Amino acid sequence: MLRRLSGAAPRKSVLSLRFLPEQWYYGWAIVAVSFLTVGATQGTRVAFGVLLVPLADALGWGRGLTAGAIALNAVLWALSAAPLGALLDRWGPRRVWTSAAVLAGLGLAIAAYTREPWQLYLGIGVLAGVGLTPLQVNSQSVIISNWFVRRRGLAVGIVASGTGLGTLVLALLTQTVISRFGWQAAFLVLAGLFLLMIAPLVALVQRHRPEDCGLQPDGVRTARAAATAGPSLRMALRHVRFWALAGCFGLGAVPMYLVLTHGVAYLVDVGFSPELAAAALGVSGMCTAGGMLLWGYLADRWGGEWTYTAGSLALVGSMGILFLVAPGQEALLYVFVPLFALGLASRQALQSFMAAAIAQGHSFGKIVGILAMQVGLGSAVGPALGGWSYDRTGGYHLAFALGIVCAVLAIGCAWVAAPRHGSLARDARLGEPALAGASAGK
Repeated sequence: MLRRLSGAAPRKSVLSLRFLPEQWYYGWAIVAVSFLTVGATQGTRVAFGVLLVPLADALGWGRGLTAGAIALNAVLWALSAAPLGALLDRWGPRRVWTSAAVLAGLGLAIAAYTREPWQLYLGIGVLAGVGLTPLQVNSQSVIISNWFVRRRGLAVGIVASGTGLGTLVLALLTQTVISRFGWQAAFLVLAGLFLLMIAPLVALVQRHRPEDCGLQPDGVRTARAAATAGPSLRMALRHVRFWALAGCFGLGAVPMYLVLTHGVAYLVDVGFSPELAAAALGVSGMCTAGGMLLWGYLADRWGGEWTYTAGSLALVGSMGILFLVAPGQEALLYVFVPLFALGLASRQALQSFMAAAIAQGHSFGKIVGILAMQVGLGSAVGPALGGWSYDRTGGYHLAFALGIVCAVLAIGCAWVAAPRHGSLARDARLGEPALAGASAGK
């Protein structure tokens, strides 16, 4: 039943699968819950921006003090990604993600009763900062990659598309609740989302590997070997291909976050209305869900390098259009929106796919945690680059040019990382060299 492991007695699962149809693969339930988790997580991060002004005005704080809690949330994300990835490898998603959802929910509930700055910093800065980190798409892809091989790109793309839907739904929901009931009620709604929906769903449905349910990965016949294969963290850190992928992730994040942070300001500076500028970036964000599905579908057919190259070229094209836009040329924005949406979608949909191609195995959570830190670094460099360019030159053209250079370098790194060549562990078995001419397996 359900492609059970040949000759292996299935492990007893808390969630009985006997009621499921014969042709239905349980991995898609894993995908569905991960999709909802990613949507709730990313949507909550966007909701912080919606809450910023009402919260600061209601409490009489400056926006800088209030925004500091959101910045602390991002700092905790970068600092906790690697250790939480290691815990995911050791304890599995049910324990780690259920605990994280509860922690995030408690932090959001504490924020609802904020009276002093330290309460806000504890709630959304520390507790939600740590709690939301392992619920994001990079960590979700660790488990998705255990369950899917042949259709891994599509499965990861579906999960990543939760980002776009969650952003749209929770941004609108948060603003509606604030308008009708106030900012405290909005925090409580977000807290309930994690405590009453995400945590129970993860505890009930999520499983670490298909073997836990007596199944095998979709599209893999030798499931037992696939479950145990893969490079160790030490092996990955000694390998040129790993650091090329890390460079790809970090460099690729720079132009994306540059435009996300400074794009509206740039369009306003060149003469567009703030409403039109915000709409252009907003519609791009809304379109990313479809882009993630597209890239995931194509990754299964083209491979990681070609698909990432196509997505990066879309991002470069969107930035090139920014050099040309001006009042009276609004039609160019209709070209910018889909190109930037495709470029933005390519990052989240394809990074996880490429990481799984070279590092899938029992240390994948640790390795993804290290790679996520590179994304965090790139997401910090992009906004800083835009600010430096504006202060130095009075505009953003220099920053956009450097962002395009970063995108091109990221393409080169993707080809050096070479997901098409398979696992780093395979390189070690074949005796291919690692850093400093040493074997990757030593």
